Amino acid sequence: MPELAAGPPLLRLALSPGVRNLAVLCEHAHQHTLEIIGILPDGRLLETQRITHPIEHDISALKWVSQEELLLACSEGETTQLILYRLHQGKLQCMLTTKLAIPARVVAASSRTGFLQVLLAISTEQGIRFGLFFPETGRYQIISGSWTRANFGAWNPEARILGVNVATASDERLQGIIYQYGETIDQTRLMNLLSITGKQGTISAFDGGGHACITACSDDGFLLPGSHTLATGETRWFKDIGFSAEALGFSANGELVICGGLVEANRRYVVAKMEGGLEPVDVDHALLLNPVFCQDPRYLLANYQTPGIAPTLCRYDRLAHTCEIVLHHPGIEHAASIQGQHWWANVPTLERMPVISFTAPSTNYERILMFLHGGPHLNILQSYSPLLSRLVEQGFWVVAPNFPGSTGYGAEYEQMIRGDWGGVDVHSVIELAEMLIQRCQDRGQQISLYGVSYGGYLALLAAGLRPDLWNCVIAGAPFSDLQDLYVGANKHLKGSLQLELGPLLENEAELAARSPISYAHTLSRLPILLLHGADDAICPTRQSRRLAAILAEQVECRRQFEYCELTNLKHELYSERFWAEMVINFLARHAQ
Repeated sequence: MPELAAGPPLLRLALSPGVRNLAVLCEHAHQHTLEIIGILPDGRLLETQRITHPIEHDISALKWVSQEELLLACSEGETTQLILYRLHQGKLQCMLTTKLAIPARVVAASSRTGFLQVLLAISTEQGIRFGLFFPETGRYQIISGSWTRANFGAWNPEARILGVNVATASDERLQGIIYQYGETIDQTRLMNLLSITGKQGTISAFDGGGHACITACSDDGFLLPGSHTLATGETRWFKDIGFSAEALGFSANGELVICGGLVEANRRYVVAKMEGGLEPVDVDHALLLNPVFCQDPRYLLANYQTPGIAPTLCRYDRLAHTCEIVLHHPGIEHAASIQGQHWWANVPTLERMPVISFTAPSTNYERILMFLHGGPHLNILQSYSPLLSRLVEQGFWVVAPNFPGSTGYGAEYEQMIRGDWGGVDVHSVIELAEMLIQRCQDRGQQISLYGVSYGGYLALLAAGLRPDLWNCVIAGAPFSDLQDLYVGANKHLKGSLQLELGPLLENEAELAARSPISYAHTLSRLPILLLHGADDAICPTRQSRRLAAILAEQVECRRQFEYCELTNLKHELYSERFWAEMVINFLARHAQ
């Protein structure tokens, strides 16, 4: 079983309260390094104040507690260890080490009330609850009810308010709940945004002056951002933005709100002014995520990435409308020449399907690779991919459809595959391949096919249904048997599958018809590379092992089938950086 390859460095960034310090956690060659860098009021980094500290654990959360204190949550099997560091005279000092006594996820932390408290999301038999942990005393306090699905929204520990976005079994749409909590759960008061504003909405931020960033969601999925005053119940809605957008955060003085949403496979942002007016953030060449106002609100800091540039930090000047990378880290992949183009494919099943094509000056348009994203309710954006960038550099024309079920194109498009996994989505993928091949019919074109997670499932199913379209198939962390996936799922995953598969679960024959393992004999005609993390708990490794065992028995497949299981790899973001080299080598043998 192969060990994980090193891959390019992966950075995780966290900004302190007041945007005065930046924490950079760098993972490279199985080593973790923590760096702390000071930030000037205008967002420039003080490289002379860079502190580097080695980390010996796998970090599951990186949370600022105050401007000088940083909390790391470290996973140790089923146990979570908390380590508190403090900046002191140019060094990081370890102030506290403790362990959580319950299985929970660290959401946030603060010491602004004079003592350390950690906000936790706790999974129980009844659902998800939020609670506080006080490391200095070892005390736990539950501050919310239980919900089938709950996402953290915002927290103000001084005001003792928690904003949570929840869904029930009867209504899957998220709705904002504000908890005003006391010393015990009996003292907690609950406020529902729907009853306060008259609109179904969610919460994303609190400021220090009693305001909340909220977003209303209409029945058709259109989002309208606003600022809500908790004391008076009044809401200021930011209309005329021109696209579906969420309210994301306030400036330090509370006079500005950053709003953003998906527009044709990229994130677009506007700055809404409380006294009136909207100001666009003009960045078209890159994907910006999690923008925040600097101490000087003329400037924004944001996560910056492109298809060829790994995530880093950028600084946007609102007056000059310029964007520059401010965090330059050794070893970060930089292939700025890779471009993504959004277009619409005319496929019979949908009439129009959104697609992004990735190219570089060296692209050979006769070498096509179709790239299928996971989820299924995710999308292909103008974002970094360790593998995609390598593929384009190798000369492939990478075509990435946002097939039905993808986010960013409205609620109807996202919900189109409910009860229809392996239906409209796989047929639209097949029809796109037919269209691309028809364009190249004089050259007898075939397409290489790659997918990860749900995209791996779609890739195997599309290849099983239409093997004539593809010259090879690569599936990373796929599932191959829907019935087995459901039967072996834990409670949380089983609930999600019940929602997604719906009536299909009552029809074993239909589940089998939509499962790639049913087409193993057909798949054996093609060169296939299966890749899976040995510690994957989302798409169980047995899904690939069972399919691999059947394929290995097929005489036609023995010379062109490969299965690789990677040790210590979970179902995680950027998993592909560990198998990118194997994919490139496989394509060199089978996609000429």
